[in-house]
Amino acid sequence: MITEEDIEEVIALFESEDFEDSFASEEELYWNYLNSDSFKGLSSAEHQMLFFINSVIYHSCKDLLSDAYEFDIEEYQTYEEDNWAIREDTKKWGDTLDLYFEDYSQEDLLAFVEDMLAQDEDEAELSDLGREVIFITAKSYIDFFVGDD
Repeated sequence: MITEEDIEEVIALFESEDFEDSFASEEELYWNYLNSDSFKGLSSAEHQMLFFINSVIYHSCKDLLSDAYEFDIEEYQTYEEDNWAIREDTKKWGDTLDLYFEDYSQEDLLAFVEDMLAQDEDEAELSDLGREVIFITAKSYIDFFVGDD
């Protein structure tokens, strides 16, 4: 399981002066998906958050979970469809989050995503819909890495 400490180490790398984020080049298929028309409704701030969160997930999972990793868009989209189905079956976002977290093997990584999207009174740059889209996209990406464990 990826721990909070593992995630903090990845974020510390991002903050180092000589870090070059290889997410876009190493994860080209997923990067192109994140830049597709599916996300055209997100604001600039929401796009930045989407890329940052997914890059942290990529670096955390790539380094800690999988040796022979290859992204498969169709497999990813299966996870995404499943996550959207859960969202559509609930009325409140809080209820959806409870279902997403229930017995989830990568709780710390999912909590990182939730924390990054938490409403800050001083920061209204992320819409409620944008938060949901980013969260479900990121959770689906985590699901893809960890499979059905």
